[in-house]
Amino acid sequence: MVGPVNDNGYNYAHNLGRLYLQANLKNVETTLAENIPENSEVERVMEKMIAKGNRLIFSTSYGYVEPAERLAKRHPNVVIIQTWRPSWMF
Repeated sequence: MVGPVNDNGYNYAHNLGRLYLQANLKNVETTLAENIPENSEVERVMEKMIAKGNRLIFSTSYGYVEPAERLAKRHPNVVIIQTWRPSWMF
């Protein structure tokens, strides 16, 4: 997430969805990264998540589009959903 989860806005809403999934789906564990700037840092954070075993990533900022596309090409076994445009999945 580009900002904090307690912003009472976009990031907060995404976090509520994450918490809902974790609470209601058996064997689902989620990971959260906050305050990630829209630069090369996002790609590094996503790579770290993938290395730790994450196989579904919700890319929650318009500035994350290009890094998400690069990661999707390098990791075809990982689903990356760009949430600013819900129908767009890499």
